[in-house]
Amino acid sequence: MNLNLLKKYMAHVLGLVSILIFLIFTSIAVACFPGNFTPVTNWLSDLGNPNFNPSGAIFFNTGCILAGTIFIPFFTGLYRWHTDKKWDNIILVSAQIVGFISAFAMIMVGIFPETDPKMHWIWSSILFITILIFLILINISLFDHPKFMRPIFYFGLLAVLVDLFFIVMFRIYTGLPAPLFEWLAAFFAIFWIAALTYNMLKLKV
Repeated sequence: MNLNLLKKYMAHVLGLVSILIFLIFTSIAVACFPGNFTPVTNWLSDLGNPNFNPSGAIFFNTGCILAGTIFIPFFTGLYRWHTDKKWDNIILVSAQIVGFISAFAMIMVGIFPETDPKMHWIWSSILFITILIFLILINISLFDHPKFMRPIFYFGLLAVLVDLFFIVMFRIYTGLPAPLFEWLAAFFAIFWIAALTYNMLKLKV
């Protein structure tokens, strides 16, 4: 095995590992959830609530902690997108910093489930707000990068709109199924990161 090559792409691979861990642990938590569970009526965090999901909460919370931890080297690895354009690099570094905060917030969501409502609300709010800011900054910084796949940029715009819509709707509830848009905001962001990782590996960023 080429250790230098493994080291070079480790951060990219860890992005996919984080996503797989979150999806697997979330799926296990859903399977353990007693009674009816749907994204239309249940928040993602209901999976980590031991009162609602006695046997499955540990899986969701552990998945958040592990995925958030492994996301940190992924955000570090985004430095490979640096170019000779000063402002693009400044925006990229800003996106990395916001990404670190987002990863830490994800860890804290796992540590403070819904049974600690105040701390959970604080960290889950930080998580979705920083995801929104990260997606905006990273797409701006990579917009004219020669190796950035344009379809991923457009998907990023869609992820931004979904996240923004969820945040606004959550603050001014309109009667629409808010939990569904939380799920959409989370998974649009996850799949955008997966697409960016694919972009980095395919074009050897």
